[in-house]
Amino acid sequence: MDKHALTPFFDPARIWVLHAPGHADLALARSQLAPWLADGRARFDELTLATLAAEAPAIRADVVWLLADVSIARGVLPALQRWHLKLVLLSGDASDMGEVDRLVQAARGFGVRILGPGALGLQRPARQLNMSLLGTMPPAGGVAFVAQSGSLAASTV
Repeated sequence: MDKHALTPFFDPARIWVLHAPGHADLALARSQLAPWLADGRARFDELTLATLAAEAPAIRADVVWLLADVSIARGVLPALQRWHLKLVLLSGDASDMGEVDRLVQAARGFGVRILGPGALGLQRPARQLNMSLLGTMPPAGGVAFVAQSGSLAASTV
């Protein structure tokens, strides 16, 4: 398969999960990525000023899974650009559409691609990749399913 700019998003070698303190989905995200944590392909860090001020990322990741609301996510973009991390899955509140618009504009300015906000995530059973808030993965197979609606995805999978 030819490399596409989004290939690392769907076939990452390493994942860095940055989470807001006490994020409601943190325990679920840890359980979803347990195999990746066990062998060092994933790392979880709390979003703090010290984390964002670091000169280098804590892990050289292909994808950042951001467990934070849109209002927090925009403030993370300068660090992501500095660290050359360009692919983000954003699982967080997206109820303020004005804030979402500002996030999208800022992400474009920083050269960061975002799946989300409010994304349930993605699952790739053949790779044991469950970077989602959907729960148990379906068995591996030859069919892909993409949905804009989280409700549709959850009820179908």
